[in-house]
Amino acid sequence: IAMTRRPMAADPTTDPELNFFILPQAKADLCYAEIVGLKDTLVDYYVEAIDAKGNTFRSPIQHVYVGKGDGTTGGTTGDVTWLPLAPTATNTITITCKNATAASKLHWGVNAWTTANAAYQPAGTVASTGGAVETPFTLVNGAWQVVLGPFNNPAQAVTKINFVINHGSSWDNNGGSDYLINITPVLTDNPLGQNINKTLAANESYTFSSADFGFSSTKANTFKGIKIVSLPASGSLKAKATAVNIDQIVTDVTQLAFNAASTTASFTYKIVDSADLLSDATYTATFTVGTITPPTGITVSFKKPTDWGTAAVNLWAWTGTNTNLFASWPGVAMTDKGNGFYSYTFASSVTNVNLIFSKNGSPQTVDISGVTQSTCYQQSGLSGSKLTVSAVDCATSGIVETPSLLKALVFPQPATDRFMVQLPNIADQGKYSLSIYDLNGKELRKETFSGNRILLERENLKSGLYILHIIADNSGIIFSSKLSLR
Repeated sequence: IAMTRRPMAADPTTDPELNFFILPQAKADLCYAEIVGLKDTLVDYYVEAIDAKGNTFRSPIQHVYVGKGDGTTGGTTGDVTWLPLAPTATNTITITCKNATAASKLHWGVNAWTTANAAYQPAGTVASTGGAVETPFTLVNGAWQVVLGPFNNPAQAVTKINFVINHGSSWDNNGGSDYLINITPVLTDNPLGQNINKTLAANESYTFSSADFGFSSTKANTFKGIKIVSLPASGSLKAKATAVNIDQIVTDVTQLAFNAASTTASFTYKIVDSADLLSDATYTATFTVGTITPPTGITVSFKKPTDWGTAAVNLWAWTGTNTNLFASWPGVAMTDKGNGFYSYTFASSVTNVNLIFSKNGSPQTVDISGVTQSTCYQQSGLSGSKLTVSAVDCATSGIVETPSLLKALVFPQPATDRFMVQLPNIADQGKYSLSIYDLNGKELRKETFSGNRILLERENLKSGLYILHIIADNSGIIFSSKLSLR
């Protein structure tokens, strides 16, 4: 069988994460062929290559078992199971892998490996090859699991789930047959909702909003509330500060709050609409209790001279010799942190930066070069018309402790036309400031939003990697994430 040849793409010279000082020993085109019409048989094959001078090379003989194509045969060791065994579109499906690790991911698609709608993709899912996506496994009561579904969103009808398991250094593809779960459709006029995934610190509380539950109705009914199906095994779930019960209908979900304990927990619920119809599916709210890591971004603070009056303090910054981080002089207004100090936190990608503080451009400080860690400054004298500065102890300057850096969820990855930014780690539903930086730390775009999510258009952002930096206006809590644009 003649193989199809796909030439290797040119080197991606615009990718900043590639190190072109480390070169491969060889490069190769992709050659492939398709054999059709075989089922339930063992195939032996080898690949033969002939160069321009007629030299022939043959690979060792390979063996592959071709299954029946129904997902029930071939090579499985029993390490992979799912419940329910014959799910409908309204079921939540739990896929368990006995030999999975923290590095394992469910590599999956729907309807013969097409891409699942974003509404079906659990938190942490990223785009992969060939239309598939990958979802990390989560350790639940000693078992590594991925929970999918329900698959009843009108945006995409799903009849099959195709999957294999990527263990990082190896794959489980069911002996070459791939795994297959058939989904039985269920068509009703009952309301639809969505699963909820949040990450909290131990003893942290989360208060729900109506948007969390993703309500929709084919009959144009409105959202009434949720019916509690099961309670969390740890932590507490309360409505108006009173513990909820199984079968209780909560109509004001903004009064519903979950307080985390020290372990991951979840509860299940059904959606209730204004006609008192219940969703066919039972949805799950999962709260992962994780360790909050400290911020890596540099925070700089400056004590405003008393003769600057009520004017704000501006910050101008650049990296290297001339890579400006802000669009125009005098830069950005810093945040008043109390006791006369003003502060600004850079994106985590900025590890060495140069500074100038000013009163809206004039007067200004001398250049402060090579800042590599969070530092507080105050005026120490004059050099001509410019202020000289000296570093002071932040612990005694009245600056509040730098808030923790939390992980924002950005999907899909990589994005094309638009992308969603969701804040899964906080109950604060106030206002946020979002900045997009390139890998040099230059601010390219700034947005503000309320609630815990925002849908952004790509606009003029080029293909590549970006850093997102989000600050809560009320609490000062900082979020960060990466964005990949195709």
